[in-house]
Amino acid sequence: MSTTSVIQFPLGSTSDKALATLAQSDPDVWELEMHSAAENRLHSHFIWNCLMPALDHVEKEWRQKGGFPGALVLTGQKSQKKFFCNGLDFDEFSTVPSFARDSFNPILRRLLTFPLPVVAAINGHAFAGGFILALVCDYRIITSGKAWCSMNERLLGAPLPTSVNAIINYRLPESAIIRKTILETHRWTAKELATPEIGLIDQVADDLLAAAHAQAKKVAPLAKTGVFGILKAGLAKDVLDAMKLDERVIWPTDDHASALSRLARL
Repeated sequence: MSTTSVIQFPLGSTSDKALATLAQSDPDVWELEMHSAAENRLHSHFIWNCLMPALDHVEKEWRQKGGFPGALVLTGQKSQKKFFCNGLDFDEFSTVPSFARDSFNPILRRLLTFPLPVVAAINGHAFAGGFILALVCDYRIITSGKAWCSMNERLLGAPLPTSVNAIINYRLPESAIIRKTILETHRWTAKELATPEIGLIDQVADDLLAAAHAQAKKVAPLAKTGVFGILKAGLAKDVLDAMKLDERVIWPTDDHASALSRLARL
């Protein structure tokens, strides 16, 4: 891809300190690459100083054009093929009761209501919060290589935020698939997710980024009339309402949270 503009986040970061890169080589398509360590775990600094400002920048540029097509490709670190996003930062999620309300939900809400089509280019595993991040995108294209999508909270003893339950019910097509995803912690393969019965993946691609950019270019005109995000918000109303309920403590005891945090570092 021939890049004409590149912005790194946090703004002002040197290349070795940046956690995300926003690039544009097509006037209608932006690409946001997440490279926060090897696994792209979501934490408040990454969300508020990288992902949210990048989305704000895209929206501002698109709105300044006025009535133009536009779409965004969201992908994991391109120099590796293991993770798209491996969920939330376990230490922060397990010790900050308001993390879902104050950090995770805002990025989910932003993507669910983003005024441009968002294409998730899933270039590796998407576990837990990483799977949810992919689900709030409008289109999902996954590598034909090794990439599982899974909700593994049961294995960790972690209850789900209300917002996550709502997203699962919003995106997954039926109760048997929801049961297999949440209660049985099934690791979905790309082939399984692309079946008509599940329908969560729009394409399995050998050349992932080329396919994702082609899809983004195809759907970019959907943004021209300016109501794409408003329509998305209407469809996701139950999810957006559920986000307002995430004010409870997620973990049953401090000891339990600490033990799980230690486990996550093993």
